[in-house]
Amino acid sequence: MSQLRERVEDLEDLRDLLAAENAAQGRPGIVWEQAKKQLDLD
Repeated sequence: MSQLRERVEDLEDLRDLLAAENAAQGRPGIVWEQAKKQLDLD
């Protein structure tokens, strides 16, 4: 049963990713270095 739950969660993550990509379509992205800085990952 946990394999099914993991698969469902993976599909939900993919759905969310695709929705975010569609929402951002046409807008410029940011470079990884800038994202790391904004997230304080340096």
